[in-house]
Amino acid sequence: MDLALAAGAERPPQGITQADWERVLDARRQEAGLTLEELRHLGPVLEPAQVLLTIDAVLPGRRTPISSGRSAPRASPRWRGRAV
Repeated sequence: MDLALAAGAERPPQGITQADWERVLDARRQEAGLTLEELRHLGPVLEPAQVLLTIDAVLPGRRTPISSGRSAPRASPRWRGRAV
């Protein structure tokens, strides 16, 4: 998609619907008029009492049964007991 945007493509890249492509192009046109200060504040807007939660790692869960009847291996000991 980045290559198509950089090339100024009017038609969507393979796998992207025309409607989605139009939304991408519209968003790019709107961003072009933003100042650097406005661009610094793009992202989710939180209401009072809301919390933004981001995840930067996926930790394996506890033992889970697999089709052979055995249990999957446990998580590495270095992750046990760590708060997320």
